[in-house]
Amino acid sequence: MTTSGASPKDWIVRWAISLTNPLYSLRRRNEIDVAMRTFARRMPEYFATVMAGIAHDIVVTVDPADPFRNMYRDKDGVVRLPGGDPFGSWTNFAADLAPASTRDKSKDISLAPAMDNLSDESVELYFHASHSWEGARDHLIALGKRAKHTDPKPDVFEIAEDTVRYALTRRQNYGLHDDGFFHVTADAWAERADKIVAGEPFDESRMLRLRSGSTARDGTYLLFMDPDGTTHGGWLG
Repeated sequence: MTTSGASPKDWIVRWAISLTNPLYSLRRRNEIDVAMRTFARRMPEYFATVMAGIAHDIVVTVDPADPFRNMYRDKDGVVRLPGGDPFGSWTNFAADLAPASTRDKSKDISLAPAMDNLSDESVELYFHASHSWEGARDHLIALGKRAKHTDPKPDVFEIAEDTVRYALTRRQNYGLHDDGFFHVTADAWAERADKIVAGEPFDESRMLRLRSGSTARDGTYLLFMDPDGTTHGGWLG
C-alpha cells in the first residue's frame, strides 16, 4: 500500500479506520498519526471543521436523555454531568451504562478506551460538540491559534482525537459501534469541510439524514437503567 501524494481527505478516512480497527499495523497507525498532526498545523480551519463535525455527529447520536448530551458548566467553569460529577474520566461511563466488571480497568473491554482522563481542552471540546459543530470548530481554531504563542503548546490533533474516542466509547455503550456511521460521517465531513471553509453552501439535508438514521431511539438510555435510575452494579473502587 502506498500513501504518497495522499490528500487530507485520504488521511481523514484512514485515520477513522485506524481509530476503530484493531487490525491496523502499528507502522500504519504511526504514519497516520504523523500525517494528521501535520495536517492540523498546515490546514487549521479545515482540520477544525472536519474534526468538530465528526465529534458533533458522534456525540449527538446517543439518546437525547443521555447525561453526556446534557452537561452544564458550574459557577467555577467546571463542566459537569447533570448529577454533578465532573466530566472527563472512566467513572462517568461506569456510573451508568458501563459498570466496571473488574478492578483492573485495562482489562475491562467497556472502560479501557476511557482509562486516560480527558484533558481540560478535550472536555471543553466535548461540551461544545454536544451543542453544535460550529461551537466545537471555533474552540479548535482558538486552540490552534493559542498553540502558536504558548509553551507548552496544546496538541490540537490529540485533543480532537481524544474527544472523538470518548464519544465513540459512549456510542459503543449503546451497541451502535458496528453500524458504520463513524466512517461514513468522517468521509462526509472530509468532503463537506472544503465548501464550509470556502463559504459555499453544502448539503445540510444529507448531513441531517445521515445523523437521524444513526441515532439511538429516544428512551434508550433509561432502558439500560434500573427503575430507580441506578445501574446494575460493578467495581467503582
